[in-house]
Amino acid sequence: MTDISFTPSAWQKAGGAYEQAGADLVTAVVTHLSVLDVAQIGCDKGSHLIDQALTLVIPAVKEAFDAACRDLADNMTGIGQAMVETGAAYAELEQSQADLASMISQEA
Repeated sequence: MTDISFTPSAWQKAGGAYEQAGADLVTAVVTHLSVLDVAQIGCDKGSHLIDQALTLVIPAVKEAFDAACRDLADNMTGIGQAMVETGAAYAELEQSQADLASMISQEA
């Protein structure tokens, strides 16, 4: 059986990784959406009805997908920051408890 333990530094490291994953998501989405272009697909001439439809739909879908991914990334960043702050608070609490225990043992 595996024991799982909590350490403030591991929590902070995980929070940092979560923040980075949010940033990486935005970068990947921007990179991949940049190649999805009406002209590159070849429907920018409007010669067919489907070309005209794609010319209208593709930019709107790209914009909506980009916005949704940015919202997700913002949420991931917020969660990561909260994890980092929680880890720091736990580390501070551990240190204050250790200091208090040291003071108590010196007085006894």
